[in-house]
Amino acid sequence: MQEAHKTFKAHYNTISKWLNRYLEERHINPREAYRQPPYKLNWEELRDYVKENPDLTQAEYGEHFGVSQAQICRILKALDITYKKKSNLFRARPRKS
Repeated sequence: MQEAHKTFKAHYNTISKWLNRYLEERHINPREAYRQPPYKLNWEELRDYVKENPDLTQAEYGEHFGVSQAQICRILKALDITYKKKSNLFRARPRKS
C-alpha cells in the first residue's frame, strides 16, 4: 500500500477504495457518472397549461402532470416563469374612525 501511495501520489483511503473495488468487481475502472433521468413532462405543455390556468397553485400543477410541487417549482424557475399569488391576508383594511 505504501508503494502504491508513493507511485500514484494518492491518499491511502483512495488506494484502499481501489483495492476494494478490484477485489469486488475485478477492475479499477471509474464508475459511470450519475445521469439524471429525464423529466416526466414536456416543459412546453407546462408553459401552455400555466398560461391557460394562471390561478392554480404549483401543487395543483403537479397533481395535473403527476409530479411533485418541488419539480414544478424547479421547471418554472428554469422557464423563467415567476408569479406571486395574490393573497387576501394583506388587503387594505378599512380605517377605524
